[in-house]
Amino acid sequence: MSLNPARVGHRYAPFTYEVSREKVREYAEVTGAATAAHGADPRVVPDADVPVPPTFAAVFTLALERTLHADPELGAHWNLVHGGQSFAFARPLRVGDVLVCTPHIVDITSRSRMDILTFAVDVTDAADDAEVVRAESTVIFFDDEAA
Repeated sequence: MSLNPARVGHRYAPFTYEVSREKVREYAEVTGAATAAHGADPRVVPDADVPVPPTFAAVFTLALERTLHADPELGAHWNLVHGGQSFAFARPLRVGDVLVCTPHIVDITSRSRMDILTFAVDVTDAADDAEVVRAESTVIFFDDEAA
């Protein structure tokens, strides 16, 4: 099964995500990401004046993969690997941020027996619609015969 290249440019419904202290604490405990930037104890969560670890953005931007699989016109399947991810921050994430996340398909390229899908999530501040971060991810889908 190949991905449908006609889906390039498709925008999915925006969703809202709140950066809560508890979610940041859970993330810090699991990854240790807060250790270097926020002290020796990853359970210590920054307040609204201190940025959260930038990799925390993966928590709400990678959730889009479920959306891709639920899109019957795309043709996504589970024979895949995560190829890469990048973030371009306009400003740091902070506890208390309420974010509007708009996912969309940037590109689909076929190479040999794989489809390479690039999707992005444009994230803005719900309070003023200002850009916060753009996350871009690449997922490589292998055809069923390559499994």
